[in-house]
Amino acid sequence: MKETRINVFSGLPFFIFIFLFGCAAGPPPIAIGPTPAPTEVIRYAPAEIPAKERPGHCWTDSIAASRKGAWRCMTGNEIYDPCFELGAAVVCDANPADGKQGFRLVLEKPLPPPGSAIAEPEAGWLIQLVDGRICNRATGARGMVAGGMTTYYCTTENPDESAVVLGELKTGTIWTAEIAVVERIGGKIREQKTVPVLRVWQ
Repeated sequence: MKETRINVFSGLPFFIFIFLFGCAAGPPPIAIGPTPAPTEVIRYAPAEIPAKERPGHCWTDSIAASRKGAWRCMTGNEIYDPCFELGAAVVCDANPADGKQGFRLVLEKPLPPPGSAIAEPEAGWLIQLVDGRICNRATGARGMVAGGMTTYYCTTENPDESAVVLGELKTGTIWTAEIAVVERIGGKIREQKTVPVLRVWQ
């Protein structure tokens, strides 16, 4: 049997055809980006005692990681914060974000008694952002950028700029950080935005 087709638009002016076709098709769909995964909060502990050793001592609680078993230590003229107790050993300069084990601090003095003001803050000594940046908690001199205190210093691929976190992290299912990218010379802000946090090490 021969199929018969009726063209219902054959008698309509062209502009009416376009109007009807546009209404039938509707607006194009809006692209929606993927929702970030919930922030992973990790209670860090060194997996093992590193083979590398350096002599030194610890004189106070960690500033970066305000928790029991975390210390602010020194070897030579270098300060490491945080260093972590692992049994009878102390491990410094570890970086779980890139798998760096750090070194064992051979204590030249006994550990001091822990301070009485140790708390468990909703913060971390190391964070990884969804854009790939790794940020360490600031433990020394801090500056002000765009009216906010720098709380973390982050990695950057451009040697002419610095990246910092302004203020404290915003906690929740998905943590966020206010990031400012600043020119090293002149201090001009190149970019400022809120970035989700992928992982937090406490």
